[in-house]
Amino acid sequence: MEPLKILKILKKFLEDPLEGLLLLAQRLLLLRLRAHERVGPAPCRQRAVLQQHALRLLPVPLRSLQHELRSAQLGLHLPETQTKITEALTGLGLDITLGESTTSIVADLDSGKPGPTVLLRGDMDALPLQEDYPSDFKSKHDGRMHACGHDAHTTMLLGAAALLKEREASLRGTVKLVFQPAEEGAPEGEEGGAELMLREGAFADPVPEAVFGLHVFPMPVGVIASRPEGIMASADRFTITVNGTQTHGAMPWMGVDPVVAASQVVLGLQTIPARQLDATLTPSVVSVGRIEGGVRNNIIGTLAAAEGAEAAGRGRQGQGPPGDGQ
Repeated sequence: MEPLKILKILKKFLEDPLEGLLLLAQRLLLLRLRAHERVGPAPCRQRAVLQQHALRLLPVPLRSLQHELRSAQLGLHLPETQTKITEALTGLGLDITLGESTTSIVADLDSGKPGPTVLLRGDMDALPLQEDYPSDFKSKHDGRMHACGHDAHTTMLLGAAALLKEREASLRGTVKLVFQPAEEGAPEGEEGGAELMLREGAFADPVPEAVFGLHVFPMPVGVIASRPEGIMASADRFTITVNGTQTHGAMPWMGVDPVVAASQVVLGLQTIPARQLDATLTPSVVSVGRIEGGVRNNIIGTLAAAEGAEAAGRGRQGQGPPGDGQ
């Protein structure tokens, strides 16, 4: 996107944030970007102005907010995260609704004037991973980590809330700010955060006419990238269980080895995207992230299991990560 167009969008955003967001969406949809093509960075002066406004308006500095989210909670129930977000929103004069069956948050900014309803969405949950890299926003709990950047998404949405509130007089319609738990997938036996929020009316009264979401990615600071149609892949999780017959490891011919069979299955799965699908029409990957089996080093056991995920998109999709949650 040319610098003059970016300046025009920034000017429109400062005059009317809602119209600015709609103009940005329109421009991005019209661009026929190639894969990896990037939208130019916003001018430094304008970006600095927006950052300073957000820092001044929020009760907690944005940089501190990301540090406050170091609890890195998982799944549907994020009480500490929910508390930190509601504390940051307090004082902005938004209509805040907390989830009943999950720790979601919906904050409405109603301008009091007729106009469209636009929804901005950010996710809050972490992943069950160990964070060893030292940083001032490192998770304070072993085995939990914001590996997908949801602490950044939450902080960015809070900054947007403050900026939009400051420009409320120039808004028309309503902005809904949605903080979603369990984007990384529902805990076993439960439903995903998006499903529960929809059931509780996150998209109702008023119904949004447009929904905006974004995801952090390894790109230069200040760069926003998009492309027409889809940019994220679909994702499905699968589990494969292989049953065998137990025997001693010294006499494998007396039993059926499920570990060897499962290993062959994992290798065979790779031929689906590599040899059976047209990569130009259906770009896809199949990954096995976990495999386990057996009970002892010299015993051929009765069971082996593999768990993985497949991601697929329509032809000539972007190179972004799959939308791996609910």
